[in-house]
Formats: sequence, C-alpha cells, structure tokens
Amino acid sequence: MIKNLNTPSFWNNRLRKQKQILFTSPIFLHKNKIVLSYLKNINKDSILDIGVGNGYIEKLINEKYKKVNLFGIDISSYSINELNKKYKHGFKVGNIKKIRFSDLKFDLVICLDILEHLTNQELNRGMTEIYRVLKKDGCLIISVPINENTKDSKSNRHLTVFNYKVMDNLLDNHKFKIIEHDYLYAYSHLYYLKTFIVKILKIKKMRPNLLIVKAIKL
Repeated sequence: MIKNLNTPSFWNNRLRKQKQILFTSPIFLHKNKIVLSYLKNINKDSILDIGVGNGYIEKLINEKYKKVNLFGIDISSYSINELNKKYKHGFKVGNIKKIRFSDLKFDLVICLDILEHLTNQELNRGMTEIYRVLKKDGCLIISVPINENTKDSKSNRHLTVFNYKVMDNLLDNHKFKIIEHDYLYAYSHLYYLKTFIVKILKIKKMRPNLLIVKAIKL
C-alpha cells in the first residue's frame, strides 16, 4: 500500500514558506484567472473549495462576486485559521475523503492541485464525496499537473499521474462530464508571449504542465 506523506504538519510548513513564491508564479496566477472565468454563467451562490491553501481564489471570487457564500476545507490548520480571519468562518480543517458538509449543499466545488496528492483509493473516495455535496447539475472545477518530471513529482508528494484521458475517465466513472478545459505551460519568463506562440503555432514538442477542467454533475 502506498503511504500518503501529505500530512497536516507538512502542509502547514509548506504553505507558510511558499505563499510569496506562488504569488509571483505566472502559471499560478493564470490558472486562477481561468478558474474565475469559468464561474461565468453558472450558479455559484454557494462554493466549496477543497484544499484552500493560501486562499488566493477566494480573494478573487470575493472581489468579483460579493454575495457568494464561500466555504472551504484543508488539512492545514494554518490555512484554515488564515481564511477564517478574512471570511465568515465557513472554513474547516478537513479533507476530501470525508467532507464535513451536508448532501447537495453546493452549486460549485473547486479542487485545485489536490487530486494528484491522493492514492487511487483516496481519489475514488474523494470523488464520491464531491458528488455527494454537489447539487443537481452542480459544477466542478479541477486543476492537476501533467507531464511532470520524477524529481518534481516526488518533492511535491504527488501520488497520481494525470493526463486528459485519465481525468476524463475518472470524471466519467463518477458521473461527471467535462464541458471545458485548458492547458497551461510552466514558463518562468515571458509567460504570456510564449504561451500565445505555442498555442497559435501548435508546437507539438512543447508539452503542457497543467490541466484545468470544468465539469458538470450528471
């Protein structure tokens, strides 16, 4: 059995150290911008973020949609304490394997860079929980790393390898349908220019590093 080393203490330390680094990462900022754009034209009165981390997407949502009810869970007590200082105490220490909210509660679930940290058994349990807490026709937004090298995967404690087909099969098996997706590239310099060139010229040798999907509950 694979041992999951993604412990609360590990993520308490990681989140404290990485906050400022993330906010200067072009791919991180672009990912959150795309997620925010996915919120157009869907019900979003109540949103659950699984793995809230530093709370950046909450900041963007709160600025754009003032009346949205934000909720979230994270295994990091540091993360939850920080979020509850800013919002209406809708954030709880918890994990995707047992989401401590009632059935059919949320219009939207966001799960960014979380699923790759799960074993196969945990992944299926987590998807079952997401399905349970989402309302009928609710929306799910996920991001996962792809085409990752072994060194980065190990240092980030990733346990599951994703590509579009793996993600599509996972969602299909748990009664979700992908309706939109995007690929991002981990360029550290001239990010938007390089991304534009790659997408326009369709340079096949350049492999994307992040997959974002928007799906609906069937």
